[in-house]
Amino acid sequence: MNWKALFLLVILPAILFAEAWQVELSWISGGTAGQLVFGADPLGSDGYNDGVDVPIPIPPPGSVPYAYFPLSDPHYPYFTMLERDIRSDDSDSFHFKIATVTEQNMTFYWNPLLLPQGEFLVAPAYPPGNPATYEDMRRMNRLTLLPGQTLHIRYTPTVYHTSLPPYFSSFSPHDGETGVSPIAPISFVVQDDETGVNIMSIQVFLDGVNITSRFTFTPVERGYYATYIHSEPLEGNRRYTLNVSASDLATPPHITRESITFTTGAPLNAVLWEIPLLVWTRTTRDSLSQFLSLGVDSSAGAGFDIGYDLAIPSIPPATPYAYFPLSDSRYPFISMLSRDIRSAAEPAHIWQIRLDNPGTVSGVLWDTGALPDNWVFQISKSIIGTSPADTSFIDMRNINHLEFGPNEAIFIRAAVSGEVDWYAPRIVDFTPPDGATNVLVTTDISCTIVDNESGVDRESIRMWVNGVEVSSRLVLTEVLNGYRVLYHPREPFPYLSRVTVIVMASDLAPLHNTVADTISFRTGNVLVPAWTETLYVYVSPGGTDTIRMELIIGTDEYGTDGFDLMLDAVLPPPPPYGPYAYFIIEDTVWNTLGQDIRSSLDHDITWRAVLMNFPAEPGGSAWVSWDASALLEDGNFFISVGNPAGEMRRANMRETELINLFGGTYFTIHYYIGPSRFCLSGSATLSNRTDFSGTIVRILDSEFVDTTDADGSFRICDIPSGIYTISFIHTGYNPLFIEHFPLNRDTTINVTLTPIYYRVFGYVTLQGEPEGTYEGTTVELNGRATTTDSTGYFSFDNVQPGRYHLVVSHSGYITYEADTTINNDMEINVELVKEQYNLCGVVTLEGEEDARGVMVVLNLTDTVFTDTLGNFCFFDLPPGVYLIMLAREYFETIFDTVTLNESVNLNYHMNRLKGRIFGVCSLEGTSNFSGTVIVLNGMDTVVTRRNGQYQFTNLEIPDTYALTFYQPGYFKLDTTVYLD
Repeated sequence: MNWKALFLLVILPAILFAEAWQVELSWISGGTAGQLVFGADPLGSDGYNDGVDVPIPIPPPGSVPYAYFPLSDPHYPYFTMLERDIRSDDSDSFHFKIATVTEQNMTFYWNPLLLPQGEFLVAPAYPPGNPATYEDMRRMNRLTLLPGQTLHIRYTPTVYHTSLPPYFSSFSPHDGETGVSPIAPISFVVQDDETGVNIMSIQVFLDGVNITSRFTFTPVERGYYATYIHSEPLEGNRRYTLNVSASDLATPPHITRESITFTTGAPLNAVLWEIPLLVWTRTTRDSLSQFLSLGVDSSAGAGFDIGYDLAIPSIPPATPYAYFPLSDSRYPFISMLSRDIRSAAEPAHIWQIRLDNPGTVSGVLWDTGALPDNWVFQISKSIIGTSPADTSFIDMRNINHLEFGPNEAIFIRAAVSGEVDWYAPRIVDFTPPDGATNVLVTTDISCTIVDNESGVDRESIRMWVNGVEVSSRLVLTEVLNGYRVLYHPREPFPYLSRVTVIVMASDLAPLHNTVADTISFRTGNVLVPAWTETLYVYVSPGGTDTIRMELIIGTDEYGTDGFDLMLDAVLPPPPPYGPYAYFIIEDTVWNTLGQDIRSSLDHDITWRAVLMNFPAEPGGSAWVSWDASALLEDGNFFISVGNPAGEMRRANMRETELINLFGGTYFTIHYYIGPSRFCLSGSATLSNRTDFSGTIVRILDSEFVDTTDADGSFRICDIPSGIYTISFIHTGYNPLFIEHFPLNRDTTINVTLTPIYYRVFGYVTLQGEPEGTYEGTTVELNGRATTTDSTGYFSFDNVQPGRYHLVVSHSGYITYEADTTINNDMEINVELVKEQYNLCGVVTLEGEEDARGVMVVLNLTDTVFTDTLGNFCFFDLPPGVYLIMLAREYFETIFDTVTLNESVNLNYHMNRLKGRIFGVCSLEGTSNFSGTVIVLNGMDTVVTRRNGQYQFTNLEIPDTYALTFYQPGYFKLDTTVYLD
């Protein structure tokens, strides 16, 4: 009897595909979160099973919230709560209960896409009762429980019987192919139409050598697309045999094995080193790939080298194709290469890869193990026709692929380690520094330019000041690894002006690196205003001491209506509760002034001030005083005092030196040179409204204008005497004009405006949708809403003229918003664009700092790989629910679902896989299989019970383990198991 037969007679195989499954639940209550796991396994039961179930220690009193699976097992009376509850897999139905201890609602979350086949039902109930009705867990991903409720989950498995094995297709090279390039990649597709392909089962051998670990597996429908890039060329003119095998996910699995042969063509000229590249692109129909390679050799040059470079003779139109661009006057008919070998005598090279007729997403893939050790390789991308920035290049040893867009080219630069400088000079120590203010108008401009790698090219140093080049007037002083640059202006800069400086320089590297830097500063001046007047603001809260504050007005030739450095004074921080006064100006930062200086060339100036925290106590009062004799000799000065209630008083500052203030006061001082002036006031009401605000009252051919308040009141003062035309304009109402109106005293006018109406209509189409399916779009006009019909048509009647905000919205599309002025019947047509978002994230690996190479699959179709920091991204996705799979060899695969209604950044942590060896050891001639001693690697030991089951868990993979089976009266059995 041979050993294999003895093994089959004595025991069952140690590794079985059992009907095991697990489901993970997450819960959140208040600010606390946790996880529970339930499932089935051949080693599980309704009680506690060490190494299968996970108990929860009894929490101390008052520890809330938490959730658990209740347990009552007389063999383990001290375990009453489980975090992981695994039952026997031989049951045809399951009922799991989860108790909750919380003072707030508790929400449970799960991924419906990861539930095993069968019926899953869920419902809450108060113990000890059971739910009256259940809901389908596959139609939801969360359920919220009230305090004290128990979560019930019922599962009835569905058993599948499969008969078809996986199958292979799309071999490249294909079976029997000859003349294959020694550096052409190997690829194939493996699929299974019933259960899918077990990725861990795929094995690939080339002439008997296992090359599985060198393959990249990309998920496709019902399987995987496998790609292998050679780290070095195959032998030329040789016949190779490729053996592949894979199994499905059925129980037990079906295995398929297939073999093809191909013959390589004539060997290419050997080179110093060569890097194969795989350029791929995804079109609307398919994903296409093309092989390129680059390298160096002592016999090659920058142009076309016969025997080394490979030319692309012709390209089918409208077909994606990748190439190295070439411009060689010796071979003008060759403009594209698939193999580009450069001179090894040059210490550095830059290759550009172009992809014509690309799809929506493209990329380039390489084997980091093929990069020679004594060279540095960097990769970047840039818009076609431009060069990438130095800082955008990435070390090719840290990643193995780079995606690029349809309008981008790939740039790869390589250099002998330590012999090439790729870093631009640094510009430091600017004087004046960037952003400086109050700089002397006679200042010099200086900076230091250094380059520690190659030194600074003196002839490349240039400078522009306010757009004028001053390079010929620079004084350059040599310093360590660079130059100190000095510019002395011939003329002072203007006062209070902005000065912009641009400096540019290059280094002495063979491939020059250039830097340009821009700084700016503002000159200042110490100015004494030509004229000032102090206003004294008094506040008497009533029964307490009077508070006095000072505000200063003035004029100067350098003054403006905004904030003037060294002329205006910002109000110091006011007291927290006491009164304070300040001037208001139109400035985004400095808009509370204690001193406001205006232009002395302006003969019509208005200062506006406010008094805050006016005393509310009975008897409180406030007033403003000034020295009339200190006012400018020429011109008129009037002060007006008002409050939000509309009260107002006015005084001639030359005739009095005090005016009382109202509560909630503001006051204005109007200075002008000209004839006597008067006020025009009154009301403008609207015939069909109660809020009369917003009517513009204007004296035509002048700057005098006011806008009515809610009562329709308006007031315009300081109007020179004369005959005017007065207009009353309100959006949506017929304008009113009063012509030849004489104004020679303060006058009151009251008018009423009547409305006018227009019609707004149009069509809204939906991007990507056929005609006749445009109904249901919401169109809003200043909050007034309607919806489109199937043609996309909408209409608003009785629209008053004016400024309107239009909002067009439809679920799944980007909302369109626009402001428009309606002054007649208007047609508005809009096309809504579908929403798109980005889904990005970071993956960390247990025990690994380098997180590159994790395969991230979106909806089992789109695949990316993480970089060394674990970053990944999917761009321009429509909203919806997405399934994410993260996989890497020897780590637990993660499945997740994301509801995408905005761009998101996710975080994942992948734990290392642990292996498990389990099975049943049966004995000939008896149904009692207990007592068999099973030893793992001569150390770990288990003894079977009556059913003969055994298990070793938490085993490192990949590794080979030795099993020895002992049973008195039976042959001892030794075997090995390889876990991968």
